[in-house]
Amino acid sequence: MRILFYLILFQTSLLFTHSLYAGPLEDGHDAFDKKNYQRAYEIWHPLAEKGDGDAQYNLALLYLKGLGVKKDEREALKWFTYSGQQGIADAQYNAGVMFYTGKGVANDYKSAIEWWQLAANQGHANAQNNLAIMHAYAYGLKKDPAKALELWTKAAEQGHPDARHSLISAYTGAIAGFPEDLDKANYWTKKNSPANAGP
Repeated sequence: MRILFYLILFQTSLLFTHSLYAGPLEDGHDAFDKKNYQRAYEIWHPLAEKGDGDAQYNLALLYLKGLGVKKDEREALKWFTYSGQQGIADAQYNAGVMFYTGKGVANDYKSAIEWWQLAANQGHANAQNNLAIMHAYAYGLKKDPAKALELWTKAAEQGHPDARHSLISAYTGAIAGFPEDLDKANYWTKKNSPANAGP
């Protein structure tokens, strides 16, 4: 089903920072760009241990993909949650995906929802889209069309294509339990056309 597409994707770009550790973090990025993943790990690991949220996120990606370290989804989730606890929205989103899909942990909708809510509160469009799906189809939550529309709208306003498609479907009556509103359906159809595809 198309609207579930973003439930299985991760944010996989590295994070940059302007913190105290900007120099070493950048050294890690340089090593990563040169495909020297072991060196990137050696640089980021001590920073992550000291509590740098960006380094924790980057370390999680290394474990998730098995770059410079043995692939270990459980360890990836650990570092995503550490980073997420410090407010890194991509880490919160990825932790939610891992709980939802059961990567590195038992499948847990409740935890997925909690992590996505944190990321959505920071304006993370993928997290907003995923939460909308959970509300729209009662996955781990009570069905709540109004909340789903609110979240899809926030994501769609940022240009999220699946959220825009979902709004069109909802407002044309293609999703059960949603109020039809052809004016809004037409609005999002126009916004979703190639000429107007931006936010």
